Amino acid sequence: MKTELMQRALRGSEAGELRFPEVIGILHEADVESYQVDFLRGDDTFYLPDGRTHTEAIHVGKVAAEFSRDGVVEAIRAAQADRIRYSGVCAADFKGGGCGLPGEPHWRARGVCGAQG
Repeated sequence: MKTELMQRALRGSEAGELRFPEVIGILHEADVESYQVDFLRGDDTFYLPDGRTHTEAIHVGKVAAEFSRDGVVEAIRAAQADRIRYSGVCAADFKGGGCGLPGEPHWRARGVCGAQG
């Protein structure tokens, strides 16, 4: 398992040093099939094709009590257009009441509902 690559992608994202396509390239090199960012738990889990997983702690803020689909969608779109980086996505997601971002095998980000409960 190439955990050093996973850590490099995560830390580079958190620091705003990597753009989304660069992160995806590193995770592809690490054989990561998908990932799940969980803001409520404060971790990012990486999934490998053979069923193994690796989890890293992430730095999180306070998630808003009310969910705003429009706010979360706008944060994702801004990140995809490289108008904001990972920390900006996180801040917007927290404000919008999102609780995490799943990365699917084809790396299509989608908002996740439910800030509370």
